[in-house]
Amino acid sequence: MKAQMHLAIDVSWTQVETTWREPGARVGRHYPDVGLFEDIARVAERGLIDLIFFGDSTGIPNTWKGSIDDAVRYGVAWPRLDMSPWIAAMSRVTSHVGFGLTYATTFMHPFYVARLLNSLDHLTNGRIAFNVITSQRKAWPPCRPCTSRRATTWVGTWAA
Repeated sequence: MKAQMHLAIDVSWTQVETTWREPGARVGRHYPDVGLFEDIARVAERGLIDLIFFGDSTGIPNTWKGSIDDAVRYGVAWPRLDMSPWIAAMSRVTSHVGFGLTYATTFMHPFYVARLLNSLDHLTNGRIAFNVITSQRKAWPPCRPCTSRRATTWVGTWAA
């Protein structure tokens, strides 16, 4: 059998406040617009994309001037939406494309996520993938060894 290439697109930052300046932006649309995500799913399906990926970065960004002040003051890339409801909507307008969802062990309880992913697995007819991370924010949590222990416990729950 010939080797196959699988294609995925990362749409992690489609729902940020700065996209209104981009060419072809949906100016005048209600935010958040479920139609945007449904359109992304339809285009991905037509383009034979295998996976639509949503990364996440829970917590407040501290990448501007080394603090969270600007992110809080101007709402820059924060707060972000939980993409699980959008995936449910996107799955209704597609039949092939898969969906990758990210959750941080730092903030989400493993049993809640297991329940959520089980529901999404049924809603999407088995087209859900899961990306588990700790946290990329320097301020979250204050104890890195605690994060590693929690992540180990978290992933161990899935192996059970």
